[in-house]
Amino acid sequence: MPVYSVAPSSDSGDTVPLEIARHDTIREAPRRTKTPARRNRHIQSGTLTAGSFDDHERFNDYKDFLSEALQNDTAEVLPRLEIGRRVMIRVQNTAGNPIGDARVVVRPAGSQRQDVGRALLDVRTAGDGRAMFLRARDRTGSQRFRVTVEPPDDAGPISRVMDVDEGPWTITVPGATAKLPTRLDLALVIDTTGSMSDELEYLKVEIDSIATAIHRMFPNVDQRYALVLYRDEGDAYVTRTFDFTGSLSEFRSQLASQSAGGGGDYPEAVHVALEQTGKLDWRARDTARVAFLVGDAPPHDCYGKPTLDAVNVLAEKGVRLFPVAASGVKLKAEFVMRAASFLTLGRYLFLTDHSGVGNPHAEPHVPDYLVEHLNRLMIRMIASELAGKRLAPAEVIAIENGEHPVTVPVRIEPERQQQRQQHQQARTAPQRHRWSLASRWSPAWAILGLAVLFVCVVDAFDKRQT
Repeated sequence: MPVYSVAPSSDSGDTVPLEIARHDTIREAPRRTKTPARRNRHIQSGTLTAGSFDDHERFNDYKDFLSEALQNDTAEVLPRLEIGRRVMIRVQNTAGNPIGDARVVVRPAGSQRQDVGRALLDVRTAGDGRAMFLRARDRTGSQRFRVTVEPPDDAGPISRVMDVDEGPWTITVPGATAKLPTRLDLALVIDTTGSMSDELEYLKVEIDSIATAIHRMFPNVDQRYALVLYRDEGDAYVTRTFDFTGSLSEFRSQLASQSAGGGGDYPEAVHVALEQTGKLDWRARDTARVAFLVGDAPPHDCYGKPTLDAVNVLAEKGVRLFPVAASGVKLKAEFVMRAASFLTLGRYLFLTDHSGVGNPHAEPHVPDYLVEHLNRLMIRMIASELAGKRLAPAEVIAIENGEHPVTVPVRIEPERQQQRQQHQQARTAPQRHRWSLASRWSPAWAILGLAVLFVCVVDAFDKRQT
């Protein structure tokens, strides 16, 4: 069982170094050539490796990534993610402890009445007491905003007028009691198309170690599990949903009975899966609400905005979304997944090559990141939500550098053009392969031919002499 140490959190978005336990060993792991996992090999928990990145701690790096990606998106296939000025909100009691499940409403400060005016933000805080307001959501050009906080206990609501230039906003609620979540709602949202076969098989065994670890760390927490599976239009199903159950064995059975199949093109029905996730029976009080989105493809180009709309619904419910990018993820998928984690105050997770399992994984467009075992990383994300504060890793496999944002492709091809190019490449691949073999072996054939000719000449000369 790993032991986690607490690292400081950041409301400003500035870089905060992770605090690593003293017994950890950090080493630079060599790059390995990956081989596809075999279905008949023995799959063990703790095999997959993953990195993670918090775009709120490295906010300037995230803005650079967004700027580069959107400027180079000449075909406009990426969803238009508008941020503007970001203001972090922290709700706490007089002792400075965070208050979870507090309702936070932000309106323009034009009226003295707290219930007048269009709500620009209406969300619930998680266990760390945080919420986020994006200035781009306000079209009035206001500089000052009225922030109303309704704590989850009997303490009455309070209202404060805050200036956008004075962020982060800290709202202290006198008499409020800070309580850690006593319940956990955990949802897995998984792409089950054919390209996800490796990841799905490993998730089936990882969930046991994750649930067992959380139960041991938080034995008094009431745990429920939900499962949302998705493919695409034309497949056997678009989504298949199993709502929350308190039975781990039932959830485990539901997951074990699934298989990967279908697909055929790169994008999948991500927007429908996230809409279904928002319709799950999430509990409202004393609950850590966590969802992991495991996939390797973006939504179709025309569903970029509905995807972000579904993410905003999850944010309003206080659900923390942690995407897990599998092998095959390209820029569009990374863009959407990081937007989902950013808007819900989650964290972007991505599989790495260090396990040697599956197809090669693309490097994320981040400056640097730590590599951990996937199951321990997911455990740490869940435990952080239950503890109400950031927990640092207890074991680090490697420290890696990602791709700098300036390496974003100059042009992002639209979905249909990508499909045409892939089809053309598939049709011409055998011809190129035969040409490659001929080119590779032509010098050898020439040498062999000259050798045969030489032997024939020598043999003829010998016969003439005799």
